[in-house]
Amino acid sequence: MSLTEKTVLAFGAGAIAKGFVPEGATEFSRGYVPAFLEAGARVVVVSRGRSADDAVELFQDLGNIVAVHCDATDRIGVESVFYAAVERYGGVDVIINGSGGVQPATVVAANKETGQTASEKFRDITVDDIHKVFDANYTSKVIAAQVFSDYLLNSSRTGSVVNITSMSGLRPLSKVMFYSDAFASVESFTHNAASFFGQNGIGRVNNVAVGFMLGEQNRKLLVDENTGLPTPRGSEILSNIALGRHVTPKEIASMVLYLADDDVSSGITGATYRVDAGFGLIDLALTAAYRPT
Repeated sequence: MSLTEKTVLAFGAGAIAKGFVPEGATEFSRGYVPAFLEAGARVVVVSRGRSADDAVELFQDLGNIVAVHCDATDRIGVESVFYAAVERYGGVDVIINGSGGVQPATVVAANKETGQTASEKFRDITVDDIHKVFDANYTSKVIAAQVFSDYLLNSSRTGSVVNITSMSGLRPLSKVMFYSDAFASVESFTHNAASFFGQNGIGRVNNVAVGFMLGEQNRKLLVDENTGLPTPRGSEILSNIALGRHVTPKEIASMVLYLADDDVSSGITGATYRVDAGFGLIDLALTAAYRPT
């Protein structure tokens, strides 16, 4: 592999990046941060909060890893991250855009506690809330690509961008329509950015579209805390996945490293690779999630 001594900027340090022990398993499923370290890369983990520090504490024995705090939607902050990485390591070779997540305020679903219907929730979602979804999941990736492209052009280097996206951007998912919209926009942006990077001779841009994975953000939605069994929503989702299970961080990491590595994927750009356990084979979009009950 060509990742030895390469510098990787990993934006976002959640479950996909770090990994965890999946439900029903006994072994740790590593995310792409430890996978890059084991491949000999130097990793700069970027997050707003402590998750980047947690990654350093977990994986510092595996190799050269540092944590940087930055809001991925802040252009000046992202530029500072690049400058710091270049000063410390002499360059940046790969960026992984993994920031983002579902904004609870934009989930279109009935609320049994308040009596609010799904149609009322859809009506009441604010423009500010929609902007937050797009900033976290779309704009953050655009900013990182802009700053990276400027660095590559000015340093006469090439690099690889891997965006962590969602299958909901390819097949609209009920209840999280604005989240789906944001990732549909990322799909379009990746095609355009890949064209720009390629025509300017500065590298490649690709997506890894992730299916359902049990992480910190969605565990309460998918698993009953008291019984450990799937919630009704969790059961509905599993019944619509061909392999009947969630994907693991290790499965996602393998694809991320493949697309980052010029030795094995140098001819691939503007592509989206699905790691979804077969979610794309069965349509969850057409469930009657919005019907009045």
